[in-house]
Amino acid sequence: MWLIYVNIDFNTTPREHLTSKEVVKEIEGWGVDSIRDPNHYIKLKSRIVPKDFCHQKSFLLVMVHSAPFHSRSRHSIRKSWAKSEITSIYNVSVYFLLGLTQNISLQNEIEEESAIFGDIIQEGFVDNYNNLTLKSLMMLKLVNSHCKSSVTNFLKSDDDSYVNLGVIVEMLVKRRGQNLLIGGDQDTRSVNRNPLKRWYVPPYLYSETQYPDYLCGAAYLMSIDVVQKLYEAALTTTLFYIEDVYVTGICAEKAGVPRQHTPLVVLLEARGIDRSFLLVMVHSAPSNSKNRTAIRKSWGRSEKTSKHNASVYFLLGLTSDSNLQVNSPEPILKKEIDAENAEFGDIIQEGFVDSYNNLTLKSLMMLKLANLHCKRSVEYLLKVDDDSLVNIAVIVSTLVKEGDPELLMGSTKNNRKPNRNPSRKLYAPYYLYSDPSYPDYFSGGGYWMAMNVAKKLYKQALKTPLFYIEDVYITGICAERANILRQHTHMVILLLCFD
Repeated sequence: MWLIYVNIDFNTTPREHLTSKEVVKEIEGWGVDSIRDPNHYIKLKSRIVPKDFCHQKSFLLVMVHSAPFHSRSRHSIRKSWAKSEITSIYNVSVYFLLGLTQNISLQNEIEEESAIFGDIIQEGFVDNYNNLTLKSLMMLKLVNSHCKSSVTNFLKSDDDSYVNLGVIVEMLVKRRGQNLLIGGDQDTRSVNRNPLKRWYVPPYLYSETQYPDYLCGAAYLMSIDVVQKLYEAALTTTLFYIEDVYVTGICAEKAGVPRQHTPLVVLLEARGIDRSFLLVMVHSAPSNSKNRTAIRKSWGRSEKTSKHNASVYFLLGLTSDSNLQVNSPEPILKKEIDAENAEFGDIIQEGFVDSYNNLTLKSLMMLKLANLHCKRSVEYLLKVDDDSLVNIAVIVSTLVKEGDPELLMGSTKNNRKPNRNPSRKLYAPYYLYSDPSYPDYFSGGGYWMAMNVAKKLYKQALKTPLFYIEDVYITGICAERANILRQHTHMVILLLCFD
């Protein structure tokens, strides 16, 4: 069982001053009577701290904020931008910061992971989304206590971010100095008072109508002297559950630390799927690197996608099966994919063999990923193939106009019958599909849906026998069984040929 509330102690703040008209929706874990004095939490005992933490001198210390159950994200980071061959070149140390879990078996796994890699720090607060500020408070405490004399610069990053260490170190070398606090600009300054919207803030938590200037919480960078300034400011500042506002806004302003905005946030976040209106999942074959490059240079360019609050990722399967021949070109391809992901941070590779007849598996993995990682941070999902041209602006405009939480839209194919001729493409034998006709379905080149629909499709797919023709299976069979209305659109995804 997961513990939801941050504490069970209450301070002595009386509630009689609240009239019935003034009663507002409280934030889970941070109610009117919850303890918001940071000094109460810094006394919590650490569960795991590596013996050699900050013993060696480092030009840059990176602390990756990770949830207890995000072991796959941590492994991906260790194998990509944080692998020792890279960190040793730039004199960088990388650690993962976690809170507590009430799941005993998960805790045992974390301790085993820590014993193997020696890069996990686990502090004594309950790890959940509304406790991210506590995680950053512990981060400042740890770095201030252990690293002031051994570290020159410090980077906070989330575990769904890709960090280009070479670019960051180069920038820090050029900007040598103190009082540095650098990150991506946040456009939102107004405090959200609508309890139905994300990042709702009741007046009892924050009474002002505007936030001070603050940086994007996915990643921000500072000189080591700023860590001490922020920590000292935090100890005398009432806790506020929106982490980036609290640390880089409220505490930084109180400490007199100027915030410097940089476009490097694109590198730091890797256009992370966090906080996106539209998530675009491009289905790509491992060998189609030219297509992926063309997309990154055209409609998938970060300047275009960020303008419309969209994120673009490429979904791949494995290059071959376990019977791979030693002299096969596949190992070379695998290395090329790893290098490509290390550079761009936008590739997701799932554990099935990538082939034309496994496209349904690819879409099943897409739905799984969206449900596991994106249902609270993304509003719409677009599936598209890597030989397509997508007008992000038009699609986003349409989605905003529709505003439909049950939307499933694409180019409809009606009254299609299974092909029973084994010599023709898309042959469907009776043992795979026995009905005389397919339900209405969308062309698989591109279709989009609300995240609520992605959840329903995934749930339905888990109890529906797989059928290898992907568009028929996902937008036809599963959509019909889940009673999802399919909406036809004349907005076609333009198919391209990349030479």
